[in-house]
Amino acid sequence: MARLEGRRIQKSVVTSVGTLNLVLLGISSLCLVSIFFLRSLVRSPTGEEAETEWRTGHQVLLEVEQLAFRAGSPHVLLQQSLPEGVEADALQRTQHKLPHEAKQPQQQQNTQQQQENLQAEEQPQEGERRQESQVQQLMDGKSGGLRGAAAATPPGLLTERPRGNAISDSTVHVCFSTDDLDLRPLVVAINSSIINSKSPRRFVFHILTSSEWATIMAQRVRDTLNLDNRTLMVHHDDDLQAHIKKLIHFRKSSQARKGLANVFNFVPFYSHEYIAKDGIHVDRIIYVDSDVVVQGDLATLCDLDLEGNPVAAVEDSVQKLELYIDFKELKRQGLLTRDGRLDRQSPVFNRGIFVMDVKLWKNMNITSSIEYWMTKYRDSQKDLYFFGMSQPPWLLALTRRYRALEPAWNCKGLGREAMSSEEFRDLKVSMKLDDAGAKALGFKASLMKPYMAPCAATAKLLHFTGALKPWKNNTWQDKRRPRCLKPGILTHGDAPDATIMKKDNLVSCARIWTQYLNPELAERLVPKPRPSAPA
Repeated sequence: MARLEGRRIQKSVVTSVGTLNLVLLGISSLCLVSIFFLRSLVRSPTGEEAETEWRTGHQVLLEVEQLAFRAGSPHVLLQQSLPEGVEADALQRTQHKLPHEAKQPQQQQNTQQQQENLQAEEQPQEGERRQESQVQQLMDGKSGGLRGAAAATPPGLLTERPRGNAISDSTVHVCFSTDDLDLRPLVVAINSSIINSKSPRRFVFHILTSSEWATIMAQRVRDTLNLDNRTLMVHHDDDLQAHIKKLIHFRKSSQARKGLANVFNFVPFYSHEYIAKDGIHVDRIIYVDSDVVVQGDLATLCDLDLEGNPVAAVEDSVQKLELYIDFKELKRQGLLTRDGRLDRQSPVFNRGIFVMDVKLWKNMNITSSIEYWMTKYRDSQKDLYFFGMSQPPWLLALTRRYRALEPAWNCKGLGREAMSSEEFRDLKVSMKLDDAGAKALGFKASLMKPYMAPCAATAKLLHFTGALKPWKNNTWQDKRRPRCLKPGILTHGDAPDATIMKKDNLVSCARIWTQYLNPELAERLVPKPRPSAPA
């Protein structure tokens, strides 16, 4: 009996302590948020003062959340008890912490390259949304499936562009294109964009997908990142999707991967049309592949002067146009433009991230120009281009019609296992490494493995091109993991060298990606396998 009575007393004490913790939580929370609320009644801050006020309120909510964690109170209770004057959306921003910080208060840092303790810190601004009557009507398939005046117009004879096109609209429209139901890469791309921006409240994210998956994508991504339907929009267009599919023609002889023939590999060229179908007019679009980590501030690209060009993209100083394009075959078929715009030694520029000036893109018939080359390829008896499906027509349509973004916006190859001999040679020269130094980093010259990415240290965008995707690392455990120089180890603009390129400063590139995905939430983003049919 005495032992039983002792257990009852112990249980009563534990219950009392838990209740006391919750009471203390309520009192502490009320005090913390009241300070910010009372300050907001004194006057309405503007400009830089507004940013400071929003940041202060955000820190208050983080402290409240920390108290809730210590007391064992569910986070959802805080969402239901926000005081007037503190926006609920500010609390939602606390969800965009790195997973290793989920149980620790964030510290304020605004260095773009650092992966830890970053937070959003700008007062929201509303961008105007103007209505557009209807999306451009598709043609019925005549003239080889091309639409508009460019159906019969070679791409070298399109409308001349103006000289400047800076943008002032405050809203930043970021587009992704995918029909993959594994939403982990998409969530990481969006989450890293939010975390590493000084003005995350300017963002509107657009997912371009199929009608089949639109609803489930919208629900899962919004729920995971606490985004409302004004911040995350999902668009689909069955007619336009069918039109694009008719233009795609895969040839094994082109040495391109068959997976690149997916419709949504071409949808980025129609981003403005997908959005316009839902009655939303935008002046500028930033398209980003979903297999990325954004370490820079995408908002700066929205404000960039494209210097009269319809797009801005990152050049590849190593690859030239002749790698992708068969110039002999173009000449034989009379497809080379008379203005000399297509030069075999012109640099390649990647479509993994690009900025589109919508008005100029339409005025210069860029989509129709891309379709022109896709149709010529489809109808040709021989390959006009190699090693890609959407990249070559993009290059043919836009060579010398783009502004070059700084290389930091596309640190690529982070999903590759090996380097080419040319890349290894360039690595040794740029890092001032000899063979012994490369061996000390764990590099095996006989295998050209693992892939080394010193650009990650100062990159604004990490691009996981290649087969070794971070979200599929359980399938390549026996592979040599790509290695990245730690982000933030250098100030942007500094060049890494042998003094920095040390083994201790290298990390698995996949590890950087996983920092932006809470493992507790990842399960809901992976498609469930369908049950097998009964025998």
